[in-house]
Amino acid sequence: MILFDGYTKEYCIATHLFARRVLSLVRRSGFLSTALYLKQCSSSLMIAYGGDRREPELLSVPVSLTRRGYPRIIPAFHCRVIYGGGPRADECVRFYLSVFSLYRIVILAKKISKNTFEPFITPIKDMDRVLRFVGDLKQSLPYLVARYIQKKKVLV
Repeated sequence: MILFDGYTKEYCIATHLFARRVLSLVRRSGFLSTALYLKQCSSSLMIAYGGDRREPELLSVPVSLTRRGYPRIIPAFHCRVIYGGGPRADECVRFYLSVFSLYRIVILAKKISKNTFEPFITPIKDMDRVLRFVGDLKQSLPYLVARYIQKKKVLV
């Protein structure tokens, strides 16, 4: 709203409708899917408003588009403004691109803490005992090998 020198009824209604749709998306699909959806809406809006007349193709994230390629999350009264072109359409597109950019601030992962980098296995406190065990194992290794590993028979 700060972008457009105050609150107009039109943008307040559009923001309310957009917020309801986004909250519904978050409840149904979670934050990650919502962030990806908003990012895809942003790129679809840029492609459509740029005048790129491509055949519809599979999008990386499923987004419902109008026949002209605009995301359906944009209310119909603003779609008509955008279709008309001109400075008001530019303002409207700028508004939706700034709203779609909310995907950048959606929390997707836990914050990194010191515990993230700590080892899973705690270091051994009694290292002398470990060294004694390794020494005993080293001494008894020939006996264990002779007892448990079979010798290969050589066929002549």
